[in-house]
Amino acid sequence: MYIGNNNISGIIKLSIKLLVSILLVMFITFISIESLGGDVADIIAGTTGDSNIIRANLGLNKPLYERFFIWILSILNGDFGNSLIFDVAVVDIVNERLIITVPIALGAFI
Repeated sequence: MYIGNNNISGIIKLSIKLLVSILLVMFITFISIESLGGDVADIIAGTTGDSNIIRANLGLNKPLYERFFIWILSILNGDFGNSLIFDVAVVDIVNERLIITVPIALGAFI
């Protein structure tokens, strides 16, 4: 099979479009999460008033663009953080749920 310059340039253009689309979806997701309202540090601190310490520990005191890049790098490394409710890694929770979800999804296709 002959792969000409047009095919290679087409593949490169498609790859660039795919990368831009993925980054755009990630940006929209991040901004949506950030704009939900409320302050996680205040919720976690409750009445203790240690919200500034919690904000620093969670990295919420950093600028938005820095948090976005940290978020992307964490996702690319497979680090989805810890659940604030269950206090375990989110990956562990997802893996636990996939054991049940995958067979159900596969059964739906048969």
